[in-house]
Amino acid sequence: MSLIPEDIRFGLRLLLKNPKFSAVALLTLGLGIGVNTAIYSLVEPLVLRPLPVQDPRALVVLGLQDRHLDHPDQLSFPDYVDYRDNNTVFTDLAAYTPTTIDLTYDGRPERIWAEEVTANFFDLLGIQPARGRLFTTGEDRAPLANPVVVVTYECWQRRFGAEPSIVGKNITLNRHPAVIVGVAPEGFLGAETFFTPDAFIPVNQISPGLEGAVTDRNERLFNVIGRLKPGVSINQCRVSLGVLAQQLEKQYPRTNEGVGIVAYPEIEARPHIAVAGSLPTVAAVFFGLAGLVLIITCANVANLMLGRGLARQREMAIRAALGASRWRLIRQSLAESILLSICSGILALLLAIWATRVFSKIKLSADAPAKFVSELSWTAFLFTLVVSIAAGIICGLIPAIRSSRLNLQHTLKEAGRGAAGSARNYIRGLLVVTQVAVSMVLLICAGEFIQGAREAANVDLGFRLDKVLLFSVDLHNEGYDEARGRAFYRNVLERLRSQPRTSSASMARFVPFGYESQYKNVYVEGSSNTEKDAASVLYNVVDTDYFKTAGTAILEGVEFSDYITEKTPRTAIVNQVMAQKLWPGQDAMGKRFKTEINGPYLEVAGIAANTKFFFLGEQPQPIFYLPFAQNYQPKAIFHLLARDDVGGLAEIAPRLVHELDSDLHVYDVKSMESHFYDGRAILPMRLGQILTSIFGLLGLVLAIVGLYGVVTYYVSQRLREIGIRMALGASRRNILSLVVGHGITLTSIGLAAGMIGAWALTRFISSVLYGVASEHVLVFVFAGAALGLVALLACFFPAQTAANVDPVSILKQD
Repeated sequence: MSLIPEDIRFGLRLLLKNPKFSAVALLTLGLGIGVNTAIYSLVEPLVLRPLPVQDPRALVVLGLQDRHLDHPDQLSFPDYVDYRDNNTVFTDLAAYTPTTIDLTYDGRPERIWAEEVTANFFDLLGIQPARGRLFTTGEDRAPLANPVVVVTYECWQRRFGAEPSIVGKNITLNRHPAVIVGVAPEGFLGAETFFTPDAFIPVNQISPGLEGAVTDRNERLFNVIGRLKPGVSINQCRVSLGVLAQQLEKQYPRTNEGVGIVAYPEIEARPHIAVAGSLPTVAAVFFGLAGLVLIITCANVANLMLGRGLARQREMAIRAALGASRWRLIRQSLAESILLSICSGILALLLAIWATRVFSKIKLSADAPAKFVSELSWTAFLFTLVVSIAAGIICGLIPAIRSSRLNLQHTLKEAGRGAAGSARNYIRGLLVVTQVAVSMVLLICAGEFIQGAREAANVDLGFRLDKVLLFSVDLHNEGYDEARGRAFYRNVLERLRSQPRTSSASMARFVPFGYESQYKNVYVEGSSNTEKDAASVLYNVVDTDYFKTAGTAILEGVEFSDYITEKTPRTAIVNQVMAQKLWPGQDAMGKRFKTEINGPYLEVAGIAANTKFFFLGEQPQPIFYLPFAQNYQPKAIFHLLARDDVGGLAEIAPRLVHELDSDLHVYDVKSMESHFYDGRAILPMRLGQILTSIFGLLGLVLAIVGLYGVVTYYVSQRLREIGIRMALGASRRNILSLVVGHGITLTSIGLAAGMIGAWALTRFISSVLYGVASEHVLVFVFAGAALGLVALLACFFPAQTAANVDPVSILKQD
């Protein structure tokens, strides 16, 4: 053990003695380790880090499993109450749901995202306030009885300037007076990954649109989280909840027939119960790609150290002759490589710190406060240390073993000129082949991501992206009853349609790829009108000219017209999938269905083209549309079709609304293109495209640097042979062919191996991530051609040096 500090000091002297070698190796390894640390810092908060609450491993997230849906769903508030009051496995259950509210303070209105929570939310999580207090029992019961709010620490800093006297401040939420009673602890943003609200309010208080949701079992709007009792396992929890689900199914057959319950540990339910269990797979894919970059960097540095070991062979031979054991020589070489990799780890941390700042600024949705919470934790430093030591061993082990395998008499006789040896050349060639192969894999993966994103952008969405402007208005709690609300929206549309820049205008309750959506049960005329026969179908409420404005084709029938009123027969427009599923082999026009067992029938007045709604990769799902005239909605998303571009309308539209009501908040003003490309629909693919492109570029540069180094070394070791060949009549072209041929041989083997590996990897990635194409021949050809061309250039310069040598001077040296 006493010799280890001596080995470290010796390694440090060697690194300082060769600053060029040290700088190149440090930068190369720093990039490779830094990429992996950056990915770890992105993934760790999402997949590995527990919530900053008391005993987070005891938390479980619940979801309903409806036979009509292929993914778990949220719970209705009555269902939450039943599970809370009748379970035997939880100490408590809490519910929460995101919402938007208008916050006014010091005369400045602002639209913010908040989370409506049950009063026991903070107690269940074991959260203590940074200032003031949190919610108390009963503050979520009587509507508008307790208009209190808890702001997040970040909101307190940003919106209220970290005022020490924040507790007790009077503010206005949706035109209702409210009081700030506390500030949540720093870093606590609720129980949802990605979602970053500004405030928490009790359910039933200052609630935009949840008045009926707390009593309606069809309104599945609430996320539910519970804390297991001590000693209760997740399997016991699932069995117990399954029995309770069966009881509710019998008790409420109209809403709960065929509806089960699922339970996941909180960390497995991220980012949302609907996609529980998906994050680890996504994380593994990007960790694997980052690991490939590390392999290239390790191979590159190992090649550098092999060359360095050859230059030190005489020194090693002298040390061995003076009594140093082979293990001592290996240990000293490893000490140098590990010391180098640890220094590279420091550089990697600086790169990762910069990367986390970039990640934290990325907004994941255009219409919700969703972003990465990316920061370096102590585990990131530990991860970097482990990866650095592992990289040092990988880089240094083979060179150390090769350098310590000495023939003392031969090595000392060579007087430091060195001899390459077939084994050494084989290892260097194998390392270059590995670099080229892995670089090829990364380039093809990047190409498939890019191609997949291009194809995704060209997917038939069923609606238009160009020339459409969106903006939202919410009349909840703004003093508008239904009659005033209808008149207000009618006046807004009339003003918008009269603008010269407007081709058409309409409004809808929901927008595709938005944050909100709702389902209704559908009972087809002639069926038994039971929940067993009901289908849960996505719906939207739209006004006249919606399909024209949105660019969704009406295949049969006509759009909703101004002649539709509350007194005219109820109508609906269904999409192709709904028509085919509910009336297979029949003409859906004129068919009737209803959305409540005892409600009126709606007659199908038109059939619309299918549209994407949640994900680009989804199969078309049933959707029906209801006319706004018969289904008043206080919240509306206006759609404007511009004659030219939407830029001018973006300034005019809010002004027209404020001319009618200056106190109303107009929000989410954006083009449909911005909504699509900056929202959840395509941003994940763009992030993947950016990351894989960075990985591919790094891999390409490192592989080419490695190839250049090996070919240069090849030339230096064969200078005498080249001189003899030229003396015997070989032309410059012959020498160029000899050297370039050696490099191209290594490149070709790497390209072939890389294509096989890329074929297998992209098939796997495309099976778990939508938006990743696979087996595009042009991607393989382009990646191979690009890498081959750059490799040819890397070989050409050393070859030109070899072809320009003076054979006389070379032979005189011997």
